[in-house]
Amino acid sequence: MSSREILLFNSYKHIEHNGRQSVIFVSRSIDHPSMPRNSKNVRVDAMRTGLLEKISDDEVRFTEIAFFDLGGWIPSYLINWMISTMVNKNVQGLHEQMIELSNE
Repeated sequence: MSSREILLFNSYKHIEHNGRQSVIFVSRSIDHPSMPRNSKNVRVDAMRTGLLEKISDDEVRFTEIAFFDLGGWIPSYLINWMISTMVNKNVQGLHEQMIELSNE
């Protein structure tokens, strides 16, 4: 099994819609001259978009749509590990975004 790598461009924007504070985010795979593709790794192609809405002081709604092309067969236990790792990192990032929303 080949090593995988992913290079993402991430963007987010704070908005107010119908009186609610929200964060819209978009991530997508990119190529960049400082990290060219190489034969040692398979480059993962990905697209994500999502919306984090502050419903009330103690309630939020999170919606995400994601696509990942891992570039071949990978054992399911590794995919499960990868997803759980990504979820933990995403939750940390969402927590930071909610702190920013709370301060607005």
